[in-house]
Amino acid sequence: MGISDIIKYPFWTLALATGAKSFKDNKMIGSAVLNRKGLHAKRVKLAHDLAWSRRARLAKSIAPEDRAAFDRDGFVMKRDFLPPAEFAALRDAALSYRAPVRQSRSEGDTITRRMAL
Repeated sequence: MGISDIIKYPFWTLALATGAKSFKDNKMIGSAVLNRKGLHAKRVKLAHDLAWSRRARLAKSIAPEDRAAFDRDGFVMKRDFLPPAEFAALRDAALSYRAPVRQSRSEGDTITRRMAL
């Protein structure tokens, strides 16, 4: 362990309470010893609990049928949200739009392409 690791340990420790995920860049998150003792499982459970807490706080402002759909399916679909003519125009504009694309490979072999609409 070098001096730079010693300097980074407080920051790595603080990052445990954030959304940091890199096992490679953070020696606390990537610690085999800490993960065998349950660090990763505890972080996953905490993230899950926080997400449900946020959803519970927001639930009162969402229609019950939308909450049920999200809990069941993981998304809410609003059919015929736009009038047919507006939807067709939006679809055609999106499909014919040409712009620079940002590409990344952040999840294994998955290639993610993003474009500003």
